[in-house]
Amino acid sequence: MKSNEIVRDLHIYFNDIEDLDKKENEINSFITILEDFKKEVHNEKIGITEDNLEEKVTEWLKNSYLVKNKVVENKGNYFYIKYEKQDYQDVLSENDVLKILEGKTKEERYDIFWEIISEYMQEYEFYEINYLANEICNDLGYIEHDTEIEDILTNLIVFDYDTYLEEDYNINLIIDFNNQDSESDFNNSYNLENCKNNNLYTLLQKQGYTKKDYENNLKFLEENKDKIMKDKYNYDYSKIENLGGSVFLTTVFEEIKNNINYDYFTSLVVLKKISLKELIENENFTINTKNDIGLFNWVYGCGSLLDIKLEKPIILNRDKDIFKIQVENASYSNEYTVNQVCGLLNNCWKY
Repeated sequence: MKSNEIVRDLHIYFNDIEDLDKKENEINSFITILEDFKKEVHNEKIGITEDNLEEKVTEWLKNSYLVKNKVVENKGNYFYIKYEKQDYQDVLSENDVLKILEGKTKEERYDIFWEIISEYMQEYEFYEINYLANEICNDLGYIEHDTEIEDILTNLIVFDYDTYLEEDYNINLIIDFNNQDSESDFNNSYNLENCKNNNLYTLLQKQGYTKKDYENNLKFLEENKDKIMKDKYNYDYSKIENLGGSVFLTTVFEEIKNNINYDYFTSLVVLKKISLKELIENENFTINTKNDIGLFNWVYGCGSLLDIKLEKPIILNRDKDIFKIQVENASYSNEYTVNQVCGLLNNCWKY
């Protein structure tokens, strides 16, 4: 048909009706159907149909360097994309971490985490899914119909945001072994007989010592004073070990000796640099022998040496043994953190 004949027929067609807008809509609808049919015919020619599209997408994902195959607990076989930070400031703030750690259960803590990052994540996920869909269409020669591939990818892809959880934060674990002394006083007597803080008794037990062992070590320190002093004020721990004394029990004594008379709850403190993921997921935490531990009063802002030398790791239960978790550099209105009081170097928080 020649172009002038087409124009003539269209002229007759449109003058043949009163509602031109309606006729135009019918034509546009037909064009859309025609384009969809063209896509369908093309996709069938390259061997992709509605029935096998997900299979083709899954096969592409398995061979792609852009995603990794992963078995997700309780969900089966998935592919995942690891979130990459967009800049060095793309981290959770200490106040965010504090809010997350206030969750009572692992599920609650993760709910708070997702709530905090959700606004940024939605945009990131949309971009990644759209990018993958375009890559798949280009590689397979598939002409995408609406958002079919994006819908399939949404069901197959898991976004891994562990990058947000891999940052280290300086954490103070305020300890009250087995919830036993949350309101007890602490007396700064060198003699454990006058010490009301049962947490120290528990600490001795967890390190394999008794109250009698502690008292015997006090006698050892007194009897060997001339042999074990580094200077007028400090012990030489290597000499104590060589002579059969206990460095752990000696540092407990020093911690008490340098303590003041607290009139409110004071417990042991462990300073630990730990990944946020571990703090969110674990119900137990291990204090290693290299972790600093000692006496600290978060109410009045005072403390002792924070230098008890552990001989064995200690496992803490989140519900029974940890009274409070502090996050250094977070905003507190009615309490002090260890670093606010002591001004310690960053490497004091160990992992």
